[in-house]
Amino acid sequence: MNKSNSFTKIFLLVVLMASTAAMAGGIFPYKVHRVNLNNGFKAILIPIQGSGLVSYYTVVRTGSRDEWEPGKSGFAHFFEHMMFRGTDKYPLYDSITTSIGADANAYTDDDLTVYHLNFAAEDLEKVIDLESDRFMNLNYKKDQFMTEAGAVYGEYRKRADGLAPT
Repeated sequence: MNKSNSFTKIFLLVVLMASTAAMAGGIFPYKVHRVNLNNGFKAILIPIQGSGLVSYYTVVRTGSRDEWEPGKSGFAHFFEHMMFRGTDKYPLYDSITTSIGADANAYTDDDLTVYHLNFAAEDLEKVIDLESDRFMNLNYKKDQFMTEAGAVYGEYRKRADGLAPT
């Protein structure tokens, strides 16, 4: 696991623990809002006065442990990559996030896949629309599929050869 993934896991754990403590009258210094919509969407919102930046995380509870079929693995990581390929409404995900100055990335672990963005608060509505659209309407062409398959395989080989951090 690299340092970024370690930090993100620790951050997510702290946020979850803090939200639980805050809801129970604990010592977490920020107000925590839990949102549960009828469609199953759940969010934890922690507004903090400050710089006008937003950290937006989408946590999907699936990862490599969910790949139990012998000889068939890597799908969670592969679709983590494919999620950056766009939709009919937003065909150029990376161009849009770059144009608003957002830092967007993701990682897949044993039991979850996490997509995260950091951006200016004024772009929150755009990011929510962009993120919800890609999770509902992912669309890609065969050449994009093949490109990402090669990228994921390359990452796998680097790790298997000991050339990439784990």
